[in-house]
Amino acid sequence: MKKIQRIVAGLVVFTMIFGLAACSGKKDSEDKAPDKKIEKKADKKDRDDKTSDKKKEKKVGKKDKKDKTSDKKKDESEFKGEGEVIFTKPQKDDDARPMRRVRIYKYKDNKIISLEDKASIRLQPEGTEVTPENREIAQEVYIDERADVIKQVNGIDIETYLGDERYEQTTIYDYTVLDFDEYDKVIKELGMEPVDDEEKLLQMDIKAKALLENGYTKISESDFKGKGEKTYMDKEGGKFFSFSYDDNRITKITLSVEIAYSDTEYSSKEEAREGIENTIAELPQIKGVEYSAEYEDSYFIFTKSWDFVKGSFEEFEEEDPDFAFIEEDMYMTRMAGRAIYRGWIEK
Repeated sequence: MKKIQRIVAGLVVFTMIFGLAACSGKKDSEDKAPDKKIEKKADKKDRDDKTSDKKKEKKVGKKDKKDKTSDKKKDESEFKGEGEVIFTKPQKDDDARPMRRVRIYKYKDNKIISLEDKASIRLQPEGTEVTPENREIAQEVYIDERADVIKQVNGIDIETYLGDERYEQTTIYDYTVLDFDEYDKVIKELGMEPVDDEEKLLQMDIKAKALLENGYTKISESDFKGKGEKTYMDKEGGKFFSFSYDDNRITKITLSVEIAYSDTEYSSKEEAREGIENTIAELPQIKGVEYSAEYEDSYFIFTKSWDFVKGSFEEFEEEDPDFAFIEEDMYMTRMAGRAIYRGWIEK
């Protein structure tokens, strides 16, 4: 059973690790506002028609202007008050070197306050061996020459992780203190494009539109109103995370793992049932934590859950070594973004 506990704990920790936003100089393309000029066509030979055309154009112009103003107010109203919105771009199977991306924005009255930008990229295409040289290049280019330089700017914090096959980076921008002049100077020296419009950069409605046009998926609190449940499965199909929620707040987390008998000390269903049930009975009894198992011919499904109605986050954190979550992530918006970021599939 110790192996089962290690698998569960390892999966929780793995799922909680976020990748970082590889510092690239590319910006999200934003469509320019459509030309507001209206061509005026009139028949010089017919003065009455000309007057009529002008009146029609004036009327249409006012309507277009009213519609655009209404659309802008609608966009801005979505980001009234204080809130958080997440945009994610998942890994695609047809990409040779897929990059995963998650952006977590905090805003107040449509103005962006902070951005937590996470990205992860494979060092080599899937199926290609990653060599020590590949990792050395990633260390030099991504970390030494970029991340370690950019994070010296006031208002920017960067965390990096260089794994066996992927490079992950998290960049946190605190726009309330960010020194844009210093930031522009640093990224220019790195051959990257400076911020062309600081005011535009910090408008949540403008940024949201640009991200959606660039293939991002938006995850907001309104997606998880009321009570519900979401289940995500890894691409191999052997690991499952289920989240129960109430108005975006997570009320229960359930983790299920399929384990083949051949990967354990058990040689049969009967032997596994007896051994696992005896082990579960010996585990520490923590209020709100439940264990169960289902047995098939060649494998069993081990399930562990944390119920935040029956128990509390503080108790789980203090008493359960498998519990690797943090308080600020106890929202469906965060967990959904994380699942998509990792390439997990919603069931």
